[in-house]
Amino acid sequence: MIADGLTKPLPWNKWNKFLDKLGLVDMKERLGDRQADMLELQEHMELLETDSGIPG
Repeated sequence: MIADGLTKPLPWNKWNKFLDKLGLVDMKERLGDRQADMLELQEHMELLETDSGIPG
């Protein structure tokens, strides 16, 4: 029962099933991908600044 996750402590395997039923996901992986994208973008911007002679 989904209400069990709100009313009592659950063992880890039932806790994970409860989170799945709620549609919650671990954002660590998504944030890692986003951070890699941001670092790549920053590198490109630094290259553009270097090529254009604009001080960074």
